[in-house]
Amino acid sequence: MQDIVLNSMVSGVYVLTAQHQGRINGSTIAWTTPVAYDPFLIMVSLADIRVSHGLVKSSGLFGLNVLTKEQLDLARDFGFTSGRDTNKFENVPYKTSENGLPILDGARAYIECRVIDSFPAADHTMFVGEVVSAEILKDNSEPLVFKQEDFF
Repeated sequence: MQDIVLNSMVSGVYVLTAQHQGRINGSTIAWTTPVAYDPFLIMVSLADIRVSHGLVKSSGLFGLNVLTKEQLDLARDFGFTSGRDTNKFENVPYKTSENGLPILDGARAYIECRVIDSFPAADHTMFVGEVVSAEILKDNSEPLVFKQEDFF
């Protein structure tokens, strides 16, 4: 059943970035969606065991780097490497937002959100964030679309 669902729904691939007290991390996610217009809200679903989960919960902020179709290897690196053991940004060029969140070089777009609510969802937490800034970084690029076989 999981294969049917994941192979039927269309979703982009993002690197969610977070920071708290100078510690940064990023996690590849595909479970995100706009949920309201006024104020403009986005929901992301993040596994409770991820380092980024704790950083988002502590800081109340998260960034979404919208990846391009050429960034599959980057998505895999941020998805398969643990931030507990590794500095995922060691060889990845980035700049930081006004709130100190990493913005990946080469990303198609960047969206920054302030968490306004969260809800437990089994082994994940759904964070609802109000969009505080958004920018197109690579206008003529195509977004990376999630395909289960790319990550399993």
